[in-house]
Amino acid sequence: SPLCSPTRSGLQDRRRGRIGRGGECATSAPPRRELRAARAPDPLEEVLDAFYRPVVEAAYAARREGRPIMALLGRIYTEPGELLVSQVRAMMAEPMAAFLDAFHLAAPEIPPYVLFWRLQFSVGSLSHTLGAMHIIEGLARGRVRTDSPDEVLKQLVNFAAGGIRGKVE
Repeated sequence: SPLCSPTRSGLQDRRRGRIGRGGECATSAPPRRELRAARAPDPLEEVLDAFYRPVVEAAYAARREGRPIMALLGRIYTEPGELLVSQVRAMMAEPMAAFLDAFHLAAPEIPPYVLFWRLQFSVGSLSHTLGAMHIIEGLARGRVRTDSPDEVLKQLVNFAAGGIRGKVE
């Protein structure tokens, strides 16, 4: 089936868990170009929420179940190996293309190459936050809690939206 584009209905589908592991829709969807022409852009925060939410929810579920998913993600980023890199590229190419389209629509004033860098940095903040979850509360001396995925998601979305909208030089 075609991949879901991060449209308003696609965002809702992702939030409701109707998106498959590889980003496939549970139901068919029109091609991205048709969706782009037929709708107004989603607000940047909604696109970021749809981008982050599945990862945050999976990380919290893995944490509850005692699975070291963040260690695996860390290995993907830090250990060279063409087989792993090619598998990640193959799995992420189409969902990433759909999200890049949605991010360009949500932030048209940001040049594409700048937007791409800012998205890379936002993924870094996501990875770092989820990977350091076990030490964040101690570092913050009780000022923040990490037991709420919704609170973590809200903070990540607000941080990334501010960074994406930052000054372009």
